[in-house]
Amino acid sequence: MAYIYRRTDSRGRKLWYLGFKDEGGRWKQKNLRTDSERKAKRALGRAEKHEEELRTRPHGEAPSNIYLADLVRDYLQWCRMTPKKNGRPRSPRTLEHYRYGLAQLPRILGRDFDPGPSHYGEDTEARLVEALGKRTVAHVSEQLVEQWCKDNATRAPRLVSSTVSALKRLFSWGEKRKRGGDPLARMEVPTTPRTKRRAFRPDEIKRLLKPSASPKHLALVWYLLSSRGLRSGELIGLNWQDFDATKGTLTIREETSKGEGRTVGVPEDLTRELLKWRMERRSRRQPAGAHDPLFIKARPRKPGNWRWRGDELLNRLKACIKRAKIDPRGLCVHSFRYSACTELLRAGVPPSIVMKILGHQSQDMTLRTYNKLTSAEHPAIQNLPFSYGRLTRAGTAAAKSKVG
Repeated sequence: MAYIYRRTDSRGRKLWYLGFKDEGGRWKQKNLRTDSERKAKRALGRAEKHEEELRTRPHGEAPSNIYLADLVRDYLQWCRMTPKKNGRPRSPRTLEHYRYGLAQLPRILGRDFDPGPSHYGEDTEARLVEALGKRTVAHVSEQLVEQWCKDNATRAPRLVSSTVSALKRLFSWGEKRKRGGDPLARMEVPTTPRTKRRAFRPDEIKRLLKPSASPKHLALVWYLLSSRGLRSGELIGLNWQDFDATKGTLTIREETSKGEGRTVGVPEDLTRELLKWRMERRSRRQPAGAHDPLFIKARPRKPGNWRWRGDELLNRLKACIKRAKIDPRGLCVHSFRYSACTELLRAGVPPSIVMKILGHQSQDMTLRTYNKLTSAEHPAIQNLPFSYGRLTRAGTAAAKSKVG
């Protein structure tokens, strides 16, 4: 159901916004650019009328001469050639996400499919077109997709939502260009229950840093993330020129950070390990120059592609968590950042200093979002001058002095 709401923008104006679902089943918010409630209600009426038309319009069976292989090939070609509404082209990562969802289509139709070693690149697209063969749009039905969703809902809930969303975009695109009907027009995109993020406990980090759980080059990564609270993008973007061994500092450049650039200190033990790691890389003829990445993959898939990607770092973390026998629920690379903030505040570091270490713009972000420390755990609670133990000890001492 569409709805309207009022919100104050950056200039202090109270404008009306419209929330609605597009033809792909995704929620959108639109700025109506008006402060008139009457105009907002008119826009709401138009949106509700459009939703009703989408629900009630007939969707007949698609023509049998529309091959799925041709539809997928033309749709992905259109995604590559046509820019988005803001005029920018779609990134390779976005195209990989589209192929990831569409790659499940042969499996929905009961055929085996191997995406290949290219991580859903253009090679996957050629394999997908070949796997679809002579299947047409008429072979796809809402009941068939719903059954596949039920079979995979518990095993891979995020895969289900991304697949249904990609298929709805595909068939909606084809229907607008008269390339067959839309068999999934009335199907809703299943919502994925998100697990609440949590911080690593100190004992979990110790188990994660053991050689049995993490190789040496990954243990250095986990130690730096947990001790200094870097974002994954900041860590991936570090080069050797950003590391000053004499001062024991790391420079986070502004282009790799979501906020402003900053300088963080590096512990002495980590400084020694990084210098040893650099010598080992040079002995193995791995890149260790000033403009080379500080942390690299052990075995890159492509020659010269040594720098980590965010999803690759997450996959390595999941494997290490499994070997360390840690409960993986709610854990990701960003959990190290939560742990660093929590432990710094537990140690009694002022929030203003923690804010600078983590690169936050305000203390509110540090204390509300990243702080996983309960009020009872704060060190100041144990050091109050009027605690019960101190009062009883002082009262006992005073009574003894009077007796004496």
